[in-house]
Amino acid sequence: MNQFLAESEVEAGRIPSRWAHLVNIFFASFGFVALRFILSPIRLKILAELLSKEQYGTLTLINNTVTFVMMVSSLGSLEFLLRKIPGRPDDYQNGMFKTILLYFGGLSVALALAGMGWLAWLPMGKIRLSGSDILACGLLLVLTVHLNQYFHYFLGLSKYALSRIAQLLQGDTWFIPLIPFFWWGRLQVGHILWIWVIWLALTAALMQRWIRFDRVWPARASRAELAEVLRFGVPLVPLILGERLFMVQDRYVLVYFMDTEAVANYALCTNIAMVGLMVGLAVLDILLIEFFKLRNRVEGCSIHELANHPELRHHLTNMLRYALLIGLPFGAALVYLGDPIIRVLSSAKFLDAAPILVWLAPLPLFSFLFVIVGRVLLGFNENARVGAASLAAAIINIELNLILVPRLDERGAALAAVTSYALLVLYLGGRLRVWRWLIWDDLKPVRLLLLLLISLLGCRWSANYLAGWGSLAVLAAALVWMALAMVLLGLMQKSDLHLVLGTFAKKGGGKN
Repeated sequence: MNQFLAESEVEAGRIPSRWAHLVNIFFASFGFVALRFILSPIRLKILAELLSKEQYGTLTLINNTVTFVMMVSSLGSLEFLLRKIPGRPDDYQNGMFKTILLYFGGLSVALALAGMGWLAWLPMGKIRLSGSDILACGLLLVLTVHLNQYFHYFLGLSKYALSRIAQLLQGDTWFIPLIPFFWWGRLQVGHILWIWVIWLALTAALMQRWIRFDRVWPARASRAELAEVLRFGVPLVPLILGERLFMVQDRYVLVYFMDTEAVANYALCTNIAMVGLMVGLAVLDILLIEFFKLRNRVEGCSIHELANHPELRHHLTNMLRYALLIGLPFGAALVYLGDPIIRVLSSAKFLDAAPILVWLAPLPLFSFLFVIVGRVLLGFNENARVGAASLAAAIINIELNLILVPRLDERGAALAAVTSYALLVLYLGGRLRVWRWLIWDDLKPVRLLLLLLISLLGCRWSANYLAGWGSLAVLAAALVWMALAMVLLGLMQKSDLHLVLGTFAKKGGGKN
């Protein structure tokens, strides 16, 4: 099933090594993407049906706040596990993991206690949490920190499948115990929080079974190791802070000027918009790996000298083409298909939020472009510049929210997010001088423009003339229309598919 199957079950003779290898590839590659793509809409649907808008907004604030505190307080230690322990001796790997577990795990406990005390003392106002809810929030923070440490550690050891199973269990499957209540009745936020806590605790116990703590605990953990982690991680804090501020501050502006129902409407729409981003990132992640494999063979050149490298230009152009190939049709769907999308992925009580999707339509594309230019610049050691730009864009986003939300409600938050991401992409693209990298024949800008126009026409036609057939029929027709347009315009080629699937196989085929 993964590394632990390969090492235990296979050796015991219970599972043929060929099947273990195939399942390993499945979880380490496309299977992981497919499962997330399936689970995300189901989670949206169940939570939207089970909770009132006010409760949905409250749960969103809790989730975003826990993730924000977890990422910022990590101080780059999670990225350290990804970048610095691969290929190092066992003693170094175990010592660093123990150091991160003790120091940053301890910090999570301290922050949880401080946060619970602050919430208990602070007047709740528009956010209603009981003492039991506050305790669950503290436990969620501690468990989330430890599980993120676990699956980043697995990644650092090249145990890709095991890491992705941990990710699925932590972030994508915790709602499974809620499914029976989808038919039986509603739940309160507190019930969901405690179900979530129990699920994460069981996941942590399961993951500990495959961490060699008999080797980790005897390893050396000291302030010297902590200092090494901090020297690496602290320069990444502006980037982490900027990225996470984008995900949380607009929700708090909405609850300040409006209420948790507004947070629910906006959060649901951004989650829907990010479904397209999640699919696109799965492809972009593979293409980025191929880009850096090639880039690492020509070390010593500056970023602007490498802009003349034909193969690197080809890879970067392909990444940008994929971003446009996914972002443009998905944006067209958000413009015209808001009503059927919400009916299928959510609940009819959120139909009044459909206009927000129109304002969010450019967001997936700008998010794709930010991932590409940002990661490419990070690969050229532009960490400080990317971090400062991300933090500056997040501050601009806060200011725009404070100006626009009182005037445009949730649409103002959407406009602020799109504008901030656009400015960030323009700045980083200018720093990269992306126009020098482009191969226009590979990018196919005229065909991409035609794809956008055809997608807009197809989505509008489906919404206007197939509404009587049901929401699923409308979405299916629009999807088929856009997929055919991609093929007929020559934007999807067999060589592209071979590149992606071939890389997936290589990633999953190694020994984990």
